[in-house]
Amino acid sequence: MKKLKYSIIPQSETSSFFFDHVHISPSDQIAFHQHEELEISYILKGQGTRVIGDKMERFSQGEVIFIPSNVPHCWSFDADKVDDEGKIENITLIIHKEVLERLALNFPECVLSIRTLLDIRTGLSLSLAAIEKVQFLLRRMVKENDLERLSSLLLIVQAIATTAHVHREVGDAIHKKNSSNKLHLIHRYVMHNFQRHMTIEEVASTVQMSKSSFCIFFKREVGMTFITFLNEFRVKSACKMLNETDRSIAEICYAVGFTDIPHFNRTFKKVLGGTPTEFRRRILKV
Repeated sequence: MKKLKYSIIPQSETSSFFFDHVHISPSDQIAFHQHEELEISYILKGQGTRVIGDKMERFSQGEVIFIPSNVPHCWSFDADKVDDEGKIENITLIIHKEVLERLALNFPECVLSIRTLLDIRTGLSLSLAAIEKVQFLLRRMVKENDLERLSSLLLIVQAIATTAHVHREVGDAIHKKNSSNKLHLIHRYVMHNFQRHMTIEEVASTVQMSKSSFCIFFKREVGMTFITFLNEFRVKSACKMLNETDRSIAEICYAVGFTDIPHFNRTFKKVLGGTPTEFRRRILKV
C-alpha cells in the first residue's frame, strides 16, 4: 500500500497564509493527505463523499469545514453534481500555526480566539452560529488584496473560535481511535483494489473483523452499506474514464471492477440518474 501523502504548504514571502479559489474538474482534487497547517474549506459547487481523519461522510454544497493540524482528509466529488462546464468550485484557506502564534504574541486582542482555534483537535463542520458569516468572508476574500484578506482571516478565526462549542465534529486524527485506523485501511484498500472482484469477507479481513461485524461497523460509521459505497466508488471512477479517455463503455465497465455490462449500466443509472452513454453524451456537449 502507498503511504499517506503528507503535504508541504509553502510559505509565500508576500503572504502569511494560503488562499485558493478553484474551479476545476472533480477528478483534479488532491488525494488523501495531511499537513501541519490549519485548513478551512468551503464548497461552493459540488457534493460527494469526504474523509476527514476517522470519519467518512457525505457532503453537500455550502458546507464549511475546519481541519486542525495533522488530520488527514480528502474530498471525492460526484461526477454528475457539477456546473454547466462540468466543474466543481471551492475555496480553501490554509493557515500556518506559527503565523497565528505570532499574532497572539503581538496582539493580545487575538489571544483568546487564536488559542481556542489552536486547541481544536477534531475536524468541525461549521454550525449556523458561524457559517453564514464565514461563507460571506471567504467569498469576499476572492476579490480582496492581501492586506484586506488578513483582516478577513482574523474575523474568520474569531467567528469559528467563539462558536467552537456548537460546531459538529466530523473527524479525529487517525492515530487517536481504533475505528479511525479501520476506516483509513478500508478506504485505501478500496482505492487500490476496486478494479477487480472484491468480497466483503476479503475487505473485513484487512481490519481483522468478521463479515457481520464489518457490515455493522461500516454502516454505522459511513451511513451506507459497503456494497453501496463500493459501487458508488466504481461509478465515480468510471465517470472519470468516460470524461478523460475514449475507451469504450464495455472496457470501462470491466476496468472499474464490474463483471457484466447490464449490472454496470443499472448501477450507473441508480447512482447518477442516467446511463454511461448518456453521461458521455452530456460531456461531449459541454
